[in-house]
Amino acid sequence: MMDKILRYPKTIIATILLITAFFGYQLPQIRINNDLSLFLGENNPAKTAYDAMQDVYKSTDAMVIALHNPYSSILTPETLTLIDDLTRHLDTIPLIRSVMSLTNADYITGSPEGLLVEPLLPEGQWDDHVVNTLKSRLLSWPEMYRLMLYSDDMKSTQIMIYMESGLEVEKLESAYEKTQAVLNDRDMGNLEIYLAGAPAISVILKEKMYNDMKQLIPVVVLVILVILFLSFRTSAGVILPLVTVAIASIWTLGLMSLLNIHLTMVGTAIPVILISVGSAYCIHLLSHYYDEIYQLRSSVDTQDEHRTVIRNVLHHVGVPIALTALTTMVGFGSLVSSSIIPLRESGIFLAFGVLTALGITLLFVPSLLILRQHQLKGKDSSLSGKQSSRMDRFLLFFYDFFVRHSVRNLLITLVIIALCFVGMNQILVDTNMIETFRSETPIAQADRFQNETFGGTTLLSVIVDGGEKGALLNPEILQAVDQCADYLEREIPLVGKVTTLTDLIKRMNQIMHIPPNDKELKQTTTPQNLQEDSGFSYEDFEDSNENMIEESGFTFEDMESDMEPHVTPNTETSAHTAEPFDYPVLSAENIMPLLHDIRRDHGTGDLTADRLIDELARRTNYKGAAYYEIPTDPSRYPAARGELQNLIAQYLLLYSGSLGEFADDPLEPSQTRMIVQMKSPRNAHVLDVEDKILDYARNTFPEGYSVQVTGLGKLTCSVNDLVIRSQTTSIITSLLIVFSIIAISYHSFLAGLYGIITLSLSLLINFGVMGFFNIKLDMGSSMVASVAIGIGIDYTIHFLSAYRREREKTSNLEIVTKKTLTTAGKAILFNALAVGAGFAVLIYSNFTPLENLGVLIALTMFTSSFGALTVLPALLNTFKPRFILKTGRKS
Repeated sequence: MMDKILRYPKTIIATILLITAFFGYQLPQIRINNDLSLFLGENNPAKTAYDAMQDVYKSTDAMVIALHNPYSSILTPETLTLIDDLTRHLDTIPLIRSVMSLTNADYITGSPEGLLVEPLLPEGQWDDHVVNTLKSRLLSWPEMYRLMLYSDDMKSTQIMIYMESGLEVEKLESAYEKTQAVLNDRDMGNLEIYLAGAPAISVILKEKMYNDMKQLIPVVVLVILVILFLSFRTSAGVILPLVTVAIASIWTLGLMSLLNIHLTMVGTAIPVILISVGSAYCIHLLSHYYDEIYQLRSSVDTQDEHRTVIRNVLHHVGVPIALTALTTMVGFGSLVSSSIIPLRESGIFLAFGVLTALGITLLFVPSLLILRQHQLKGKDSSLSGKQSSRMDRFLLFFYDFFVRHSVRNLLITLVIIALCFVGMNQILVDTNMIETFRSETPIAQADRFQNETFGGTTLLSVIVDGGEKGALLNPEILQAVDQCADYLEREIPLVGKVTTLTDLIKRMNQIMHIPPNDKELKQTTTPQNLQEDSGFSYEDFEDSNENMIEESGFTFEDMESDMEPHVTPNTETSAHTAEPFDYPVLSAENIMPLLHDIRRDHGTGDLTADRLIDELARRTNYKGAAYYEIPTDPSRYPAARGELQNLIAQYLLLYSGSLGEFADDPLEPSQTRMIVQMKSPRNAHVLDVEDKILDYARNTFPEGYSVQVTGLGKLTCSVNDLVIRSQTTSIITSLLIVFSIIAISYHSFLAGLYGIITLSLSLLINFGVMGFFNIKLDMGSSMVASVAIGIGIDYTIHFLSAYRREREKTSNLEIVTKKTLTTAGKAILFNALAVGAGFAVLIYSNFTPLENLGVLIALTMFTSSFGALTVLPALLNTFKPRFILKTGRKS
């Protein structure tokens, strides 16, 4: 069949070049996408929950600009002027939904007209007095903005840039570049700038992927070129393998572009893998081609002579090369079983690339060799002979030192296996996106700074659902949510900050209960004031909530009377003896008794200055601090007549800001969202926090409310689970298929077993090294097993094929082993060196997972080739299996 095809070398060459031109034309249209949802697919439960949350709530995925002054406070008129300037300009960038900073964030306070929502930073000339006002406002409501807009030392602040939902990376890139331009156009003085957040990570991933392809592909080509030159010392030996992998890469990436398959970070390695792997088939072909010519001990002058040589080479090694390509395709194809879509797609297209490389090797390369117009001169043969002699001497030394002692080799192998099992138990599985970057990159530094200084960059959304409209107005569930938030911040060090709807309700409750004689609220709010100020009639609210109002009879007049707490003018009355609703007026006479009471009630170990001030304010109801709570005790709110749910409903009605981040409905929410910020991106930490949240809710939340944890942090955990399952599935699948292929080829179950022994050993060493050297199992390293199986089996197949040929000639096992080493062993070493060195180039990738992939593949190339040249002959020479002889299966 091949003889007939190779009669038309020019037609073959022209056809392949035309197809290559077609696929090359598609390359500029290839798109990059690293959206986490792309990794999970449409039916993944975590993605479904995340999408449902995104449909209801405003997105909290933001680009975050952190400003840090290493020398003094961030709260100065000059810095605030800069922050305001940045805020205003960033807010004009298309695709940015909103910007929040110290100068425009909402602040809830009271006024003669009632509840007032205004910017944190008052209008007017920003002098030291205004700065002090801002600082006082921040400290009066730390639950809302501490570790979000300001750090504890007041030296750092953040500007939150909220993007429109569902933006593709190209649009995110535009917003990111304009944001950078706004920052670069301003004099930042002493300020350090850190830009992070999920949208920034997506943009930088794309940028680094392009850099990887631009930098790594030329380097891997150069490495392969050097190895080929040292191996063959001929122009054909250098050029033809490179042409093979170049065509295979163009076809593969061109087909991805044609089918609109997005290129992810995992896909960045496809050209490097194909260049490294695809060159192997041509190396085997050329190695035997030059061996065939050397054995002729004469030059090859004509096309007919070339055709004869090539026919003989294809007769001997065509089937082993096709078999190795098939097993490599199986290794990559095993990724089809992965639930991670980019891994699945990478496996499919890598298998296609290998098939292309095989076709080029068996058709295009022989056609080019046939058309060679000059003879292979004597000096080429001479050089090949010298090269072969040096290699033969090395391989004979290798036999004497490593291969001869079969029993010793098997015992050492058993010790290595035991050590590998110890290392495997220490493997960390983690797939978070920020750790894909090297630690010294700006994005990694920014993420690290924000985790150390603010609430944390890993976000979880805790959805509390009551199932029916208004269910989240229930004070009991709101108090449970508030206590859960307090528990997370207080008891779990990994949680930096929790923001909830209850922070707003407690603040409104406080403001509405500021004593009338307080300087900040000289006049009690009345329904008339409210209606005149807002234009909203209570009758409108009554109409929309008629049933609720009729049942409770609660009105704004009730709220008005309730807002007047009973103040005892007796300055000698202490807080702990005061009757309900009676708060002492702070004076020189009662300050010390109050402080002693606070110390008695709290102890001294954890009573910080902040807690002392807060407790003193609460006991004296300073600015309504005693009412910074979810109203749950009817005795404290007599005007509500037991209908505290309606009191909360009216607070939401009075609030003029947006509740889109926290509730599904601004007046009658059926569910609410807690936003949990974590200081660690590790998946194990996220799962631990999720377990604590669910356990707390299960034990403390009232009946009838469900709790679900979602968010980007949860998505990465789902990818983590898929990596583990995909790894296990792909290994088992590929080993079984490889076993079957070899067993069928040799008509022997035992042959299949021998075929996967050295391969399994290589995998064990790989996982052992990962455990001992703290190399994570992530999306990059999870490909190692498939690549190792697909490529590593090649060495076993070539060794078995050559060993079998030599075993038919003689029963002297020493001669058989030496001849196998000096023929197939040479090609195996060339192949392993080329593939291992090609993958080692990934060490210089911008991404840690690809760096790990390069290191581990280089390791597996060494272990699988070394195992094929030492462990496999030890097994064959010790146990002498019958399948290795063609007549063995007949006897």
